[in-house]
Amino acid sequence: DFLGEAPDIKVPNAYLAPKSSSKGDDSWVALQPDPARPPRSHYEMNRGDPKTEMIETQRYPYRNEKGELLGYKIRLENPKGIKDKMVLPLSYGYYKGGAERPFWTFKGFDNGESRTLYNLDKLIENPTAKVLIVEGEKTAEAAPEKLKGLGENIVCVTWRDGSSAVSRTDWSPLVGRDVIIWPDNDAPGKFYAEKVTDFLKTKSVNSVTILDIPIDKSEKWDAADALEEGIDAEEFMDQTTKKTIYSRKKIPILKVKQFRQDKSSI
Repeated sequence: DFLGEAPDIKVPNAYLAPKSSSKGDDSWVALQPDPARPPRSHYEMNRGDPKTEMIETQRYPYRNEKGELLGYKIRLENPKGIKDKMVLPLSYGYYKGGAERPFWTFKGFDNGESRTLYNLDKLIENPTAKVLIVEGEKTAEAAPEKLKGLGENIVCVTWRDGSSAVSRTDWSPLVGRDVIIWPDNDAPGKFYAEKVTDFLKTKSVNSVTILDIPIDKSEKWDAADALEEGIDAEEFMDQTTKKTIYSRKKIPILKVKQFRQDKSSI
């Protein structure tokens, strides 16, 4: 299967690490990475095999609630300009039977447990912050630097591997928080937003609001595109139509700016 994460996606053989040669259990066991043994570049790990036709453009660190590194998701893109990309998990560990020889490879790092949110450590650092959920690490990484006025009042997060992983993600850090979802402007984006909302309703979040993307925006337009276009995202979030899909308390419809400034208790 796809590195233990997405069985419906085929991955080039160059990205598949060899399994243990023992006849026993060859299951992957992820470890907390050794700081003295950082992962090599994608090029080095694949020995520059030209058949992969992909280059690493970004590496996103996933951390636990203490800020300790768990593993990475790496973004690979086609250097020929074709809109072709892959986002793969990269973890440090071993196949059972080989604990004495841990190494980095393209495998998941949650050991079958609930998957960690991207920017979990920032959520823990800001226990009263409201939450902006976007699709993809690229957007979640860029948003804190470019969204004016957000400060520590909003933390931007994302989850891994699309709709199939919503129920396998640990959303508990969002308990009691107000949540805004900025979906991609396409059918899957709207589907993900609805699925995340339905799941969050069972997790005692305070409220969930979904932004309606204007009809003049292109297919698949998302928060990352807004940032690249130089749009004042705070102003966009404040002025665009939005729907409060779920709320634990009866509150009037608020503009996003008012929503961020709302200090009332749960």
